[in-house]
Amino acid sequence: MRDPTVKPIHGRTRWRRVWIILTPALGIVALMLYLVATGVLALNLAISGMPFKLSATTLSGSNFIQFATPTHVTNPAATALVTGELATNGITTPGVAGQVNSADGNTYLADTITLLQGAQIVGLHQTVCAPIPLPGFSPGDLQVTIDATGTATANSLVVQAPALTATSATFTNIVIGEDTAQALSDFGYPAQSGTAGLFSQAATAVTISGLTQIAVGTEAGTFTLPGLTLSASFVSSCP
Repeated sequence: MRDPTVKPIHGRTRWRRVWIILTPALGIVALMLYLVATGVLALNLAISGMPFKLSATTLSGSNFIQFATPTHVTNPAATALVTGELATNGITTPGVAGQVNSADGNTYLADTITLLQGAQIVGLHQTVCAPIPLPGFSPGDLQVTIDATGTATANSLVVQAPALTATSATFTNIVIGEDTAQALSDFGYPAQSGTAGLFSQAATAVTISGLTQIAVGTEAGTFTLPGLTLSASFVSSCP
């Protein structure tokens, strides 16, 4: 039984202390949102440029945008591997894969950016081969293979790929030649500096069958791979 002589204790929230704790965190979030919105945080970050091949039975997704851009590569030697990977898969390019910018001394790769807000990948198979920097080591290259037995899913997917082939592709409500900055805005993507005036193609949905893609970078908010299998092996040489 409750003792009537004991006064109840009432809880009290010290809002001043709460705001002192929350203000720095909210400030960081606001700063990140501002940097993304103004394009200071670029979509295409500096990457190694090491190519990897992804194949799939089908890839489908929503809010598709694709545009071309030079990508800063931190490993200049990787551009030759991109050219070799393209040639191995029967893809020829009219120009050079990589180019050094005399103004800043950096190496850039001719690249395309593909964005999908939601994606489903059936029959995913991915391989990446990297030279081993050990003189006299034979075999001298390391290959990593990834497979997923079920349907892989991803959201906020960004793929940087110099080349793509497919048996068929179906686009819904496609617009070809739209200003990239406008396309990003229409689909609710963050603004990106330098995209105004760039050529793009956009569609509310896309389904690609018999996909083979030579990529150099992938980003996603979440990437789920059911039935994941990963294996590494030595090979005589990369493509």
